[in-house]
Amino acid sequence: MMLSSGDSPRSGVSSVKPLRFIDSMAKKSASGKSVNELSLAQLAAGLEAPAKAFADAVRSIAKEMMPSNLGVRAWGRTLKVDKSLASKLYRVMNASDLAGIVTAFPGPRGIAILKSSLQKCGCSPARLNAFNSSARNLRQCLDDVDVNRETLCAIAAGGRDTDSQRLQQRKARQSARSALALIWGVEADARISSNLIAPSKTKGCADVLILGLYEGFRQLRPNQPWCLYSSTAEFKPTGDKAGKAGALKSSALPTIRDVFLLPDEPFAPMIGELSDEFAHKAIAMHPNGNSRDLYFHGDRLARGQSARMAVGEITRAAGEIYATHPNDLGSVQAGIGTPMKLSILEILFHKDIARDSDPSAALFASLAISGWRRRLVEPIRLPLEEEVSEVPVGSLPKSLAKLLPTYRRLLTCGADAAHTKLQDYRCFRITIKNPPLLSTIAMRWRLAESKTARGRG
Repeated sequence: MMLSSGDSPRSGVSSVKPLRFIDSMAKKSASGKSVNELSLAQLAAGLEAPAKAFADAVRSIAKEMMPSNLGVRAWGRTLKVDKSLASKLYRVMNASDLAGIVTAFPGPRGIAILKSSLQKCGCSPARLNAFNSSARNLRQCLDDVDVNRETLCAIAAGGRDTDSQRLQQRKARQSARSALALIWGVEADARISSNLIAPSKTKGCADVLILGLYEGFRQLRPNQPWCLYSSTAEFKPTGDKAGKAGALKSSALPTIRDVFLLPDEPFAPMIGELSDEFAHKAIAMHPNGNSRDLYFHGDRLARGQSARMAVGEITRAAGEIYATHPNDLGSVQAGIGTPMKLSILEILFHKDIARDSDPSAALFASLAISGWRRRLVEPIRLPLEEEVSEVPVGSLPKSLAKLLPTYRRLLTCGADAAHTKLQDYRCFRITIKNPPLLSTIAMRWRLAESKTARGRG
């Protein structure tokens, strides 16, 4: 299951295979030899099996010692280890690809501490042996390629090891956002993209509520209308069965009423109740009516005015919640097509939605925007220091406190549309300051194993 929402590239609903670790940038190994000479594809292939074995060993231990799939604190309490080591195990357990496993893999001292803790806490001998052997094999593979830790993290595009490198990344993003806002003439203060994964009437599937809240969208200089939001379903004027021209038909779903949260809104998927007066003035559908994309007309606002807009869509039976192949993933994505100071992407899982992991996040270049069409199954991964965390449902960072009433009302509307209660969800979120333009934030989780597959096992 894959669902996209937000800015360009155009959103869509489709199936997705597990994303593989690919990075085309040349890096230097500790020996000074270009990692490209080793062939990144070969390097990834060589690490894939031992990394998967280690992650499987960690997941097996979790099922034995923490069957409720709890978070970092639970790991720390159960194994009596510090937050850093607990966080690494939690990230390995929920990693959706090779990069996620490799960047969270503990060092030799950490592995030694974990071995001792697992033994003291009563881990079964078979699982402990699997953990020990898989950790040893993965460490040997990493040592064999002669790539130091910092370079390895850079290859995986998963992080920066030092405080100075993290600071450098943050400054670069802020500078890039400011420059592109000035060049393109538009900017937003914040965007919240919420995805409610709810039970569907279609057995074995999930309905997805795609909710968005844009704050402080403004024009910095005179410009053409700006595409602020691309709806999940495309709409094209076609003839109906009676031959009447101009009837709107969805190319993905049967009727408009099945798609938008509040279908009677004149500019659906915009939600008028939760959008301010400036949004009503400045936001309209595509000029030629060929889609439900929402465009921002900055020339309709006075200097210094900015708009707040809320959107909502429903995708019924968006995808299967059970895996058909090992390591199948569910995925939600949000494209960054507008310079913005803050982007929040979150998934709210209903308690009745089965899954095999909590979500993890990755950042990819959206090359389709610039004309180079490359499937996301072979992405160019970008550095992402921020991590996914579980937060109380309906909460926001202090910097967005003024949005709380609108945000909570939006979530409530979504839960009501899914015929569920908001308190029955768990919320997982990643917050990124100054996200790179022409990139896509993806949150992915491992789909649950079907009862049939469990029976065979």
